Formats: sequence, C-alpha cells, structure tokens
Amino acid sequence: MWFKKRKAEKERQENWVLDQARITQLRKDLTDLGRFPHVDTKAYEFAVHFFQIVSDFQDKGNIRNAPTEISKEQTILNTHINNSGRREYGINRTKYGEMVTLDNTYWGEIFQLSTKTGRYWIDNPSAYPEFAERWLKNPSKYEANPSTCKVIADFQIKPFVQSHLPKMLELCDTLLATA
Repeated sequence: MWFKKRKAEKERQENWVLDQARITQLRKDLTDLGRFPHVDTKAYEFAVHFFQIVSDFQDKGNIRNAPTEISKEQTILNTHINNSGRREYGINRTKYGEMVTLDNTYWGEIFQLSTKTGRYWIDNPSAYPEFAERWLKNPSKYEANPSTCKVIADFQIKPFVQSHLPKMLELCDTLLATA
C-alpha cells in the first residue's frame, strides 16, 4: 500500500513539473500581450489574442498537480481559464483546437444591444446609434453620437479582460513561486 502512495506522489510531482512549464508559458504569453489598447478596434484584436492564449492552454487541460498548499490558487486559475476560454454560449464560442477570430467571438447584450460578432461591431461601428442617449450612464464621456463599437470596447471588452488577465498573472506568479 505504501508503495502505491509513494508512486502516486512521485507521478504527481513529475506532472507538476510539466504543469509548471505550462504555467510559465501562459504567464509569458499573457505578459507579451502588453497593455490594453485605447483604440476601439485594437481592443477587439487584443481580446482575440487573449482568448487564443487562454484557449490553447484550456485545450491542454486544467492544472491538476499543484502541491496541497497552493491547491486553492490552482482552482482559481482553472476557473479563470474556464470562464475566459472556449464556451459554447460565451463570448469565445470556438471549438477545441479552433483559431479564435473576430468572427467567432460574440459581444453585446449590454445596454439592450444584440449579441453580434466582433467583426460585425467593427464593420458596423454605429449600428445602433439611438441607444447612446438612453442607456449610457455617463454620455458626457462620449461625443454626441458615440460608436457602438467604442461603447462595447469600453463597457464590455475592457472590463472582461481586466477581470481576468491581472488575476491570472498574479496566480501564475503564486503557483510558480511556491514550486
């Protein structure tokens, strides 16, 4: 019995080394994204790159082999990966192995806007100009008739990425520091 436990622990440690390499690469790729852009269309492209990094990681599976003392951080990182990765009804609706593009990321469903692809919002930046006056909390932040593309970038894309990216980097650092 003790032999099986020892063998299982050795296997977990070997797999943790592989997980650490994946976490190191994830951290590098997320860091290489740089700062969130201030230009509307660049925000969409930034999000696509972010989703591709997360989706590639997600395709290889969750982290499962962290030492017990950092298992909470492992769980939280896996949750961020799963929430910002591929999801059938989420923003990133790609399938396993599929490349993330503006055509398969879906934005909207804020300020009573329909959900459309990133490509749609970029190609039709003023698709719903009438919504601005009624739904924006701070219309003085925008010109008289803001583009829908910009509103989605400011009120959906940026908050989404910022709710995941910094925390994922922090969790990567914690997981790697404890190794």
